[in-house]
Amino acid sequence: MGSVAVVNTDQINTPSGNVVNQLQGRVSGLTISSDGSIGGQSKIRIRGFGSFSGSDPLYVIDGVAGSIDRLNPNDIQSIQVLKDAASASVYGARAASGVVVITTRQGQQGAVKINVDYYYGINYVSKSDYPDLVDAQELGDLYWLQMKGAGRQFGDANWSHLQYGSGPEPVIPEYVLVNDRGNKMGERLSKP
Repeated sequence: MGSVAVVNTDQINTPSGNVVNQLQGRVSGLTISSDGSIGGQSKIRIRGFGSFSGSDPLYVIDGVAGSIDRLNPNDIQSIQVLKDAASASVYGARAASGVVVITTRQGQQGAVKINVDYYYGINYVSKSDYPDLVDAQELGDLYWLQMKGAGRQFGDANWSHLQYGSGPEPVIPEYVLVNDRGNKMGERLSKP
């Protein structure tokens, strides 16, 4: 395993807004992990886990130590991963867990050039894939059945629902009644 790995951004075509995720599988000996939370930051491990100064590598962006949390992957020109102990001679004890050196794109002389990168996707769901769900009226009926099952009766103080009211039958608010098929008040959805 070499001590320096260089990743050119021309080789990265992963549609991700996270720099760390774009390094996955591109550098040997690099371990990338995540806690799986939405928006959670992934972690890079170069020399394993559990050193005295923490396991996170030192990130050097254009010669300045910093964080890659807010770095736009499209602004990166190249990434170098320093994996051996010789990086400590340059960066000191902060390099105990490895170093990730990032060079960002710089402005160039000449005519203005605009690049646009975009990704799109289309999902189709057939009508037969829809699960058999209750509509608004059936949901109200279930609430009323639940209250009756709990021993409540029409007229009791706790016989009410914020959406369906407090009458003997659930009343669906008008803002719920119009659906994607154009059905209006009182019309029940027919099952296909």
